[in-house]
Amino acid sequence: MNNEIVIYCDSSCDLTIQEYKDLDVKLIPLITTVKGKDYLDRVDLEPKEFYEMLKEDGVVPKTTMINPQRFVEEFKEDMEKQKKIIFLSISSGISSSYNSAVVAKEMTDYKDLYIIDSLGASVGAGLLLRKTAEMRNNNKTVEEIIEEITFMKNKMEYLFCPGSLEMLKRGGRISSTKAAIGTILNIKPICHFDKGYIKMFSKVRGQKALIKFYINYLKENGYNSDYRFAIGHANNMKLVNALKEALNKNFGIDNIIVGDIGAVIGSHTGEGTVTLSFVGK
Repeated sequence: MNNEIVIYCDSSCDLTIQEYKDLDVKLIPLITTVKGKDYLDRVDLEPKEFYEMLKEDGVVPKTTMINPQRFVEEFKEDMEKQKKIIFLSISSGISSSYNSAVVAKEMTDYKDLYIIDSLGASVGAGLLLRKTAEMRNNNKTVEEIIEEITFMKNKMEYLFCPGSLEMLKRGGRISSTKAAIGTILNIKPICHFDKGYIKMFSKVRGQKALIKFYINYLKENGYNSDYRFAIGHANNMKLVNALKEALNKNFGIDNIIVGDIGAVIGSHTGEGTVTLSFVGK
């Protein structure tokens, strides 16, 4: 292991606390506010507990990103030890945390702080984090790691179907009318990250059509078989298992990472969401 390098990330990577420990990654939890109470994502609030909260009437969760001073405090100890610090951030297109980390670097003038904008979130960003830790553990240099992660993040595909049109409406992604009609007709929007920003680019009706869309997308656009796939879900293992079966049947893909979508991402996408992330051609 390259002991000079310390890896940090925010909780948008949607790994479990144990997985962060196993990877030897330092977690900076994002904050979700539910009914006026602040929760540290994954530390105070596990995904299953969060989705139970959403079932209560009138619950509208809010998320708070990380300010520069908190970053300075988080990095302080490893800065004093003169470590090389890599921080993997939630996409700058959907959060101010990346920019806050950049400001923190300017405040401290610490040259060995390397801030990576994942351009994504959830289990797809988790693939970037796993690769970062793997390379550090294999004694790669900071420069080698950043080169590889930059390649990956620019090729990473994030396909996801939000479980709640109501959540999309609250976030300003769709109108109230579209949300109401979509819910009645069981229309499911398909979104992706485009240069770090969430965009809707298709829609289907029903879960079978959703899986068919994912499979056809892979057939038409291809994927890089040197990297693993990841599926994220918000309390929807039934759809996860159907998607895994389809990926295995059509492409022989069976080495898939499955993770729970946490409170921060789930606050904007809702229960039932399923994501598919992979490195594209």
